[in-house]
Amino acid sequence: MQSQASFERQPRLSWEVDVPLLTNPRYLRAVLLIAGLSGLGLPLLLIGPLLLIQGDGRVLLPLAQLFLILTLSFLLLMLLVMAVVFGNRLRFRFTIDSQGIVQEAADRRSWMINRLTKLTGLWLTSPSTAAAGLLAQAQERQALAWSGAFRLEARPFPVGWRRAPFVFSNRWRPLLEVYADDANREVVASLIQYYLALHRPERRLEGRDGLRGTLLRTLGVLLASLLVGAGMQSLGLDLLPWMLLLAFALATVWMLPPFAWVVLLLCGVILAFSLAAIRSASPLSADLLAMLALEALGLLSLSWFSLQVQRGRWLPMLLGDDSDRGGGP
Repeated sequence: MQSQASFERQPRLSWEVDVPLLTNPRYLRAVLLIAGLSGLGLPLLLIGPLLLIQGDGRVLLPLAQLFLILTLSFLLLMLLVMAVVFGNRLRFRFTIDSQGIVQEAADRRSWMINRLTKLTGLWLTSPSTAAAGLLAQAQERQALAWSGAFRLEARPFPVGWRRAPFVFSNRWRPLLEVYADDANREVVASLIQYYLALHRPERRLEGRDGLRGTLLRTLGVLLASLLVGAGMQSLGLDLLPWMLLLAFALATVWMLPPFAWVVLLLCGVILAFSLAAIRSASPLSADLLAMLALEALGLLSLSWFSLQVQRGRWLPMLLGDDSDRGGGP
């Protein structure tokens, strides 16, 4: 094992390594998560509330079964590609220096297949396929700066696996997995420990919002959107603006702050449509007035949430991950 003085003279280390796929428990878990979220979770999250508002909840179970079949088919295709096309391995290049850690795909096949997957998904209008291609393309080069906020997992899953990677995580998920071979594993471990002791990025995790806060905001957005949708349904309004409102509100929670402006705009549009419908309606019943009050509460809640995001008081999860990597605000 090299000394700290030798690392100060040669603080940079770069190597290439073949990473197993089908025999890699961490990769299999990630593939299952991607397939489940893109093929089953997201469609039901967007379509389920619409069916409940329209009183078609009985359709939800057959629809979930259909999405499950599509998800399993997509998952099987991904596993076949990993086994046949990639031969159960991908080659990556890792670099560790005084700035941080960089992971780059060193396999040309993955570069081509990622783009073909994205284009195929767009051509077939398949959100899950396009999302998988975009996600894989984004994973081709990943960087972790020592100025970020993360920690090295002490016992990465699975415990005792000989080729287990060095896993760097923030408060809710792994940000980067660094693989080494038998020849350089001790050197890589020593260099990582040296830079962690020097920069101590785990200290910056204190006070960071984790998954719990994001899930609570997601639940709040869903409940507020349901109130808005129920009010629009009682007025007989077209639910297309509501569907857009739900989609952009969820995107604001998880992705980027600019979507909050779209949420505010849609809240204004829905309010204008609702006021126009009220003026042309016959005398309002007590039940309708109660539904309109709930719709107003939902619109106010979503508007307030959007303003909090725009003021920087809440950071979308994707932007938070970028900040934890050392590349964001």
